Amino acid sequence: MQFSRHAISVIGKPCFLVSCVMMMLVGTLLSACSEDTAILDGEVPQVEMSRAHFDNKADLEAYLSSYGDTTIVSVAKKENPSIMEAFRTNTAIGAILNDNLEFEVGNTIYKYGQAGYTIYEIEKSAYDDAGKYYNHEPETLASLSSYPSPETGKYELEDGVTLYYTGDPVFEYISAFSPVPTRISADGLTRVQVSYWKSRGIVESSCGVEVEAWSRNSVNEDFASYETDLQVQWDIYFNAPGSVKTPAGGSASGHGNVLRKQIYWCTGYYSMDLVSPSLIVGQCKCHDGSWLSAKVSK
Repeated sequence: MQFSRHAISVIGKPCFLVSCVMMMLVGTLLSACSEDTAILDGEVPQVEMSRAHFDNKADLEAYLSSYGDTTIVSVAKKENPSIMEAFRTNTAIGAILNDNLEFEVGNTIYKYGQAGYTIYEIEKSAYDDAGKYYNHEPETLASLSSYPSPETGKYELEDGVTLYYTGDPVFEYISAFSPVPTRISADGLTRVQVSYWKSRGIVESSCGVEVEAWSRNSVNEDFASYETDLQVQWDIYFNAPGSVKTPAGGSASGHGNVLRKQIYWCTGYYSMDLVSPSLIVGQCKCHDGSWLSAKVSK
């Protein structure tokens, strides 16, 4: 951009410059006061800077594709994580949620319930009013029969606010194996656990495998996370869209205390149940160099 000589000469005058600066300062202060007043009055700003934003569903699907069959090696994992903690750790959507468990696509906000069983689809214009539902979720769920339900698990709470709820969690380790298959070494000092996990939601459903290791110095101590070499192999079948039985096989390895592998994902709500015949083997290297294995078979 080029300025005319006249424009440069005018802007260069000291008195004009001082006047501009003062106007900017006053404007900034008034804006800040207005925003503070709105917050004090209980209004929720429409722009949430911490919320991941996608311009449209095509951009969201591009992100999901880039996440693909990601392998994650971690050296930290909370013992007995909640549903949402596991969801945020293992899935592409979980990875982008802010502290309010939200992200947005265009003018639509997707908000996950703290308990891990609900997903709200909220138009930005209805966001302020939607709080009466997600901030009082037990009451909302108890009165679902009073709301229009065009399809199973979908409830139209009001114009611009839709709730998705089936009674199933958005993330779970396979319920057919409880507790999750675990092995402890002969000396009692190393423990390994392998699992199949699945996630379902209105935006994305996915599934994968995980292996985790622990160790301790003596059998009189509690196990603690163990950073070591990890391996997982799978030869499985699961339910996927358009197919009663989808095969998947492969392996992954890494160094840490947790190794996770996403095997499959798709848009939309699907259960991703593991079906027979399936085998998953997870291994960790012990302190003496030997390998300890645990397996899931169905």
